[in-house]
Amino acid sequence: MKWRWWITWKLTYPLVKYFLHLKTEGVENVPERGAVVIAPNHLANLDPPIIGYAVKREVFYLAKEELFIVSKPFAWLIKTFNAIPIKRKGFDIKVFREVDRLVKKGQALVIFPEGTRSKTGKLLPFKSGVGMVAARYGIPVIPCYIENTNKPILNILKGKNPIKVKFGKPILCEKKKDRFYYEEITRVIEREVKKLKERR
Repeated sequence: MKWRWWITWKLTYPLVKYFLHLKTEGVENVPERGAVVIAPNHLANLDPPIIGYAVKREVFYLAKEELFIVSKPFAWLIKTFNAIPIKRKGFDIKVFREVDRLVKKGQALVIFPEGTRSKTGKLLPFKSGVGMVAARYGIPVIPCYIENTNKPILNILKGKNPIKVKFGKPILCEKKKDRFYYEEITRVIEREVKKLKERR
């Protein structure tokens, strides 16, 4: 674990838990070590750091490349905390090399299967990239559902809309290079995330 990740988490986690009223469910389903994909829904820009706080282990994010040109300070910040730029279209060999390196090191990858934020809060169709990464390496996927990060910040701070992160049981994947299998795994992930959304 990078020292800056550990120090930042230790210093800021109590503040996040208190002010954002962060609650977690099923975090024991996330392995403490070893390569894994965490597959959450996506509501707001707050989602990536919230996942990092919720799982209590260092994670790496696949993030759209447009975020890295918002501003130099912002690009530095997200790179410092493990964001990896990915192109929305086409094949990106640099990303695959980086994913390969991280998986071999036993790291946790956060991939938002919807590919973008949902403006309505409804789940968007999942893209098969998450199934492809999991199947190519035969690593488990943890379905995840985030609540209320898209609510007004004052409502969150007042506890009217506390942030909640729910983790499902690991989805085990065979090690295959088969696009039909990628789609199959992606649909399983999508169903499990929907179940987490509906669970109260």
